[in-house]
Amino acid sequence: MSKAWRDITLVMRHELTDALRSRWALALAILFLVALVLGFNASLNLLHRVETQLAEAMQIEAGGAGMVTESLWKSPRFRRFIEDAVDDKDIARGLFNTPPTALIYSFITAALLPLLVMLTTSTRIADEVSTGSIRYAVFRTSRPAWVLGKFLGQALMIGAALGLSLVCAWVLAVVRVKGLAAGPAFAFMAVFAAKAWVFALTFIGLALGVSQLCRSPHLAVMLGLVIWTALNVLSFVADRYAGPGWRSLWTAANLLTPGAHDGDLWRQDAPHVLANLLFLFSLAGLYLGAGYLRLSRKDL
Repeated sequence: MSKAWRDITLVMRHELTDALRSRWALALAILFLVALVLGFNASLNLLHRVETQLAEAMQIEAGGAGMVTESLWKSPRFRRFIEDAVDDKDIARGLFNTPPTALIYSFITAALLPLLVMLTTSTRIADEVSTGSIRYAVFRTSRPAWVLGKFLGQALMIGAALGLSLVCAWVLAVVRVKGLAAGPAFAFMAVFAAKAWVFALTFIGLALGVSQLCRSPHLAVMLGLVIWTALNVLSFVADRYAGPGWRSLWTAANLLTPGAHDGDLWRQDAPHVLANLLFLFSLAGLYLGAGYLRLSRKDL
């Protein structure tokens, strides 16, 4: 093992244990799990209440008790409704192969995960810069190795939070949903959790990139949330105004935002998924590297 990789591994382990000892990080992780479980349970209650009415409106067999029944999920009318609601037909058709419980888990996770990452990760480098402890760390290793170790440590922590959320949501689904095919539901939820973890890497890169710009952890959190919001606005505007000619610049700008790639989380064709995951890795590196340009010249 080379010295650089050994240093990265040591920093990663220290970052993971330090994050687990952080009351702020643990509180946010617990809040994420509670919000996900409550949101998942509320979604099951809502779907259970509207199931009969929706089945009657579409004149299909309601089926037994539980969430959206197989007859409703396979109904041609219901499928046309979903295809009309989703812009991308390939994504819509992929959703039909996914158990409804897995879709609920994926939608809630995709909504909560970016906020969790921005709140927990934006402080990690700025905090050490503000206290001066970074001087002792970079004295023993290089700055790139230290930053990469931080990135990997945060990636492991977010992965652990996703793993716990997966188990909690699946257990709740098994308990609440009658006739649930537990094995296929868990498999679909696990695949989405893995893709969501790669998607979260872009926000880890963004949060640590911002953290390298600031000396105050509080400023890093605020700036991180502002930039995250600005990227969401840019993605919305670019998606709306993209087109031929000079408007293709909007398309290029949109590719640099995480929001341009969240829809691909629900695709199921392997080549497209792998290409998207590779692009997300690159985007995470771009955000992280942009922040490092400032840290590399900063007087510690």
